[in-house]
Amino acid sequence: MKVRYQGTSAVDIAGHFDVQPGAVVDVPTEQGNALLLAGTSIDAEGHQTPPEAPLWVADTGKAPKAPKNTEDPTSAEAGKDAQ
Repeated sequence: MKVRYQGTSAVDIAGHFDVQPGAVVDVPTEQGNALLLAGTSIDAEGHQTPPEAPLWVADTGKAPKAPKNTEDPTSAEAGKDAQ
């Protein structure tokens, strides 16, 4: 199974050392499934809640999407001269 690391600093996992952010690694399916669940919380009833920003995602073979620009360009004051 191929998984992509989305963290912000290098990590070591079984069989792979110094995995850099954005790297895709090929791991056994059981290990890949465990990595995909990293950060998931489980409440008392057993309901799983995935993290908002997972550290690992299944690799689709496509480049990851760029983060969306959340700034409102109509409210930007940059480039305007002070009066």
